[in-house]
Amino acid sequence: MMTRAAIASLIFAFAAPALPAAGQDIPDVEAGVSLFWVSHYDSYDSSYRERIVAAGEDWAIYESLMDDGMAEPGTSGPGDFFVLFSGIDYRSCSEDQMPDTDERARLSALFPLTEGSVMEESSYSGNPVIRVGAAQDFFLMGETRTANEVLIDYPESEADAEDEKLIVLADIPYTVALDWGESGKDRVTLIAQSDETQDVPAPEQLGNCAALLN
Repeated sequence: MMTRAAIASLIFAFAAPALPAAGQDIPDVEAGVSLFWVSHYDSYDSSYRERIVAAGEDWAIYESLMDDGMAEPGTSGPGDFFVLFSGIDYRSCSEDQMPDTDERARLSALFPLTEGSVMEESSYSGNPVIRVGAAQDFFLMGETRTANEVLIDYPESEADAEDEKLIVLADIPYTVALDWGESGKDRVTLIAQSDETQDVPAPEQLGNCAALLN
């Protein structure tokens, strides 16, 4: 099972736009919204974009984009898409396992994020534990926002799994920072809604995420 951080390390070369003026509102989690990331890993700097192609009450399906000109429309496959449940639980659309109804409800109940909240994820191998840390300031789009550190801890028996540290906005389910390994840091610089109307990818492109659209 590949974590979101591992996927992020493979995506690069998308030029991020200039930062907006201070005070710009963050759009709701909905289709057409893009998150622009900058990444630093081992002395290598890059950037990439994640675009929401469909969203529901507690989930959003994202497309990972390297460069709009590198792929023909409609040629993306399940490995190019992932779903975030409540902005925290990452699943590639090529994966078989998804959280069940009860687990999704417990993820949703974490918002607004509160320090000390804990839940176990039974649908992941090893049953990792999600822990919400203290509120902190996160500078985004020209102003300081409130966010929380979210730790995903795997048991020592899961030798191939790495603990993950996320920074998630406290009142809207967007992950805005990833820290992974000893030298990997990814940060969101802009969250923006596109004016362009975009078609929802075909079910065969979305793999197991297509079931969320029903």
